[in-house]
Amino acid sequence: MIGSTYKDEQQERRHTLPLLAKSAGMAGDILVPEETIFGIVSRYHILSGHSSSVDTLLELLSRRGICISSSLPSSLHLIFQHLPLPLQTAEELAERHTPLPYFRAFANPVHYAAIAQSVTMGRACNSKITLGLLASRIGAEDVLRFCPECAKYDREVTGVATWYRVHQLPGVLLCPYHRAPLFENRCLVRRLKRQQLFLPDSTKEDWSKEYNISVIDKRAYEKLFRVALLSAQLFQHRPEPAKANTWRNQYLAHFSERGLLTPALRIRQLQLQSEFVDFWSDLKSLTPFAELLDRCKRDDSWLANLYRRSRSAHHPLMHVLLIGLLADNINSFFIPGEETSKVNIAPCAPRAPEQEHNIASLLAAGLSVRQISKEVGLSINSVLTKAEKIGTVIKRRPKKLNAGVREQVRLALAGGQAIPDIVEATRLSPSTINRILGGDKALQTQRTIALRQQRQTGQKQSVSYNRKFTEIRF
Repeated sequence: MIGSTYKDEQQERRHTLPLLAKSAGMAGDILVPEETIFGIVSRYHILSGHSSSVDTLLELLSRRGICISSSLPSSLHLIFQHLPLPLQTAEELAERHTPLPYFRAFANPVHYAAIAQSVTMGRACNSKITLGLLASRIGAEDVLRFCPECAKYDREVTGVATWYRVHQLPGVLLCPYHRAPLFENRCLVRRLKRQQLFLPDSTKEDWSKEYNISVIDKRAYEKLFRVALLSAQLFQHRPEPAKANTWRNQYLAHFSERGLLTPALRIRQLQLQSEFVDFWSDLKSLTPFAELLDRCKRDDSWLANLYRRSRSAHHPLMHVLLIGLLADNINSFFIPGEETSKVNIAPCAPRAPEQEHNIASLLAAGLSVRQISKEVGLSINSVLTKAEKIGTVIKRRPKKLNAGVREQVRLALAGGQAIPDIVEATRLSPSTINRILGGDKALQTQRTIALRQQRQTGQKQSVSYNRKFTEIRF
């Protein structure tokens, strides 16, 4: 366990996080530092004098019926060709003005290079899958956010407010430059203004009429600012091509420092999980942290996969949360001398009788097989085998999927039922359900239609409720 003195020092230090320094633009600049592509094109639209956003998009992209994503835009080479930008290449435009560098530190170098090529020269729609955005359930919606303090400063210096890329990242609800809550516009998510170019409204004093702002508890401010600060620092982080175990070894070094490793150098999974959830508990009512914290407490917790050998892509926000538990900023997270594999996570295992005794105790305490495997550092099959040796037979799930259960899953997926609900009803793993969905194109189409109808029904009910509320009120 961590000593009280260490905890007190950590707590004191974590309430004095400094603001991030911001590079300011100047009047007449074509590019403002950290501005999004959507902001660049929207400012150009105002200066061009075009009566319609479609005309500006046609001029820059040579196509009608196209829109610019605020998250991962496409065809930057066309924008680079048509705008007199003070940059050398379109790749430099992607590096300085898109969220792409936010993912670089955690992505496979080969995959990252392919995604950068898609963003620069082609279409970036498939990049969200490669980066793990959809699998993470955090999503990649085009939510537009801005800081009122940044907007005020922009109007005074450059004459017009714009959009900044760090504000558009999932989980960033405070400005890392001013610690101010961000205003949010979800018109692009609702498929509104898809082909319109616009900036944060500088004519209205009351932004709340068009923009939403999250109601943030005072206790959550410091934690939200930590998330915003770490997210912004990832843009400034310029790692050399990292080895596969770089992040894993840094995590293990911090775990050792915090007393989260056993004498046999096994990770204390349940203790880490408990400390993680307690540290971020102030955010449990906010999106997207609520679902992340809930999923962290399950048997198939995503937290354990972050510090194992990389086999799949994880959303950077997940890493940000774990790094935020361990350090105040990205630079202080890296412990010198731990770049190479100095912490061995697979030492000699304890003797078999001791393992069997531990397994028996954990089974008696009501832990699941998956939780026990994490705690004792064995595979699930090894735990099941040792449980049988001590006389405890655990019923195993059949390897072959029953035809009736498969049909039940298909009907639930086609009807638009949420995957966690299907998991609870069928007792199958999420990977099994996603495998059934991924292997049937017709089923994917049916599910897409069902989900769209559900969203439309929800929107209609919301509009109907608002109308009734207005009639009652007035």
